Amino acid sequence: MAKRQNQEFHNQVCQFVAKERFPFPSAGHPNWKTYVNEPETQICFKDGKFCPDIVVLNENNSARLLGEIETDDTVNSESVNQWKDYSEIAPLYLYVPVGFGNQARELAGSIKISGFREYKVAEGEIRIFNV
Repeated sequence: MAKRQNQEFHNQVCQFVAKERFPFPSAGHPNWKTYVNEPETQICFKDGKFCPDIVVLNENNSARLLGEIETDDTVNSESVNQWKDYSEIAPLYLYVPVGFGNQARELAGSIKISGFREYKVAEGEIRIFNV
């Protein structure tokens, strides 16, 4: 796992993204549930080795969606293996700061990322953009 300089900021973005982009259970998926592994770890895979920031499980406790939040100091080659591992568990959505979308795509290469998103924090608000 890449070393992160501002863990508190990362945790805030994780909570926001989970609430806004992974709002489960929902009317369409009443048996799915979203878990956020920040600040406390809740759901991991492969004997605790893989703990994505956001995990959505179905009624059988199978992973349906994953979200990984990167900060400007973790969009780098150190994170790529983690992205690959997570993408093999369930569809992975990667969230990076505005301006890092192209870099994340290049780093990901052939890794199957289901969606790249950029986020921006301005005046205390977090906004998410599709890349």
